[in-house]
Amino acid sequence: MHRLLQAAGPAIIRTLGDPEQAQAVGPGGWHTQVDQAIGGHTQLTTVVRQRDPADREACRLIRQGHADQALENLHQRGRVHLVPHGSTAVKEVVYAWNTHRLQRGLEQVKIVTDTSNATIDTLNSLCQAKRLAAGELYGPAVELVDRQTGRRERLYAGDRICFIRPHHADGEHVPNGTTGRVLAVNAEQERVLVACDDGPCIPVEPTSNQWAQPLRLAYAGHALRLQGGQAQVVLVLPGSWQTSRQSAYSMLTRCQEQVHVFVDRDSQRTGPYAQLDPLAALAQRWTRDMRKTAVSVAHGVQSVNAAEPTALNDVLLTGVRCETTDDVHGWRRDVAATADTAEPGWGPYVLGPRGDAWRRISARDFGDAHQPAMQADHHELRLSDGVRPDQLPMEHEVGWELDL
Repeated sequence: MHRLLQAAGPAIIRTLGDPEQAQAVGPGGWHTQVDQAIGGHTQLTTVVRQRDPADREACRLIRQGHADQALENLHQRGRVHLVPHGSTAVKEVVYAWNTHRLQRGLEQVKIVTDTSNATIDTLNSLCQAKRLAAGELYGPAVELVDRQTGRRERLYAGDRICFIRPHHADGEHVPNGTTGRVLAVNAEQERVLVACDDGPCIPVEPTSNQWAQPLRLAYAGHALRLQGGQAQVVLVLPGSWQTSRQSAYSMLTRCQEQVHVFVDRDSQRTGPYAQLDPLAALAQRWTRDMRKTAVSVAHGVQSVNAAEPTALNDVLLTGVRCETTDDVHGWRRDVAATADTAEPGWGPYVLGPRGDAWRRISARDFGDAHQPAMQADHHELRLSDGVRPDQLPMEHEVGWELDL
């Protein structure tokens, strides 16, 4: 940053971004730090995406930390749907998606969530089944296997997909996050032709990319995937420990005409929220500030609070890729685990608190940082007798990458 400012000379530098939206998977917090160095930023004050003033007000309340009032706003207008279980919530979301898309078209209805990849896979599979039953998908299918995550999907002509990592084919570069549809399927050659929404048609061979699969179905997506996008109707499925003020704001602000929130009792009433009403529990979760801290700032905090492991855990668990050393926290590693299903072998696992739950993450060396970890929910950790999760050592490890 110092070199950038020197090179700019008398020019004015402005950053583009919003620290109050869903946080980056990798290192983050840079925007806020740089904003202070360059003397502030310009704010957009007129909202044009949400056409209903009540929706604009709900989004404003979320951003300002008044999630209880935002949920009450939505609840009074029939936009909050309470169900008992997580599985029921998934089914209700898919039912609503199917109803709205038949009225408005496939591209005008989006499912967005900040839950796990497994939940997103289930949503995608059920949405695809609805389209198959309606005769909207056709021809033979090609199986898509992602060995990094354990995901198995079938792609038909007409399916909505997204690229989950950069891809190169026929001289074309497709950036991570590009969306499109399957234009044709060649079952014999196990190849699909993808028509990207921004123009080019790209051939992809799923069977040749099982350890670095570039595609996944895209009827539902993570808050980070839809960030920057919009739709007339947005269906929000909030997580429990994963959700925060930033992800809530990012999800709700995708809507143009309607936003619906699906809340299940079992997911929300856990940990310290077990005795609360589901909406009250979600309101508290949506008030949590999960903005990231830049590594340079985080290291300064850690060096001052060397005896406070929670500060270190928070940095790792929010996905900041940072190196920790013994002189920062004084811990030593004596616990290890293995994952027999992962290739190549992953390094040790570390466990730390985030909100009301224990988050399992995969950690490994910087040289292997380009390879995504397995889903955190699939990791197992063996603890020695008498060792509590908050006593787990962390040493020379990095954060994680998620396949969103």
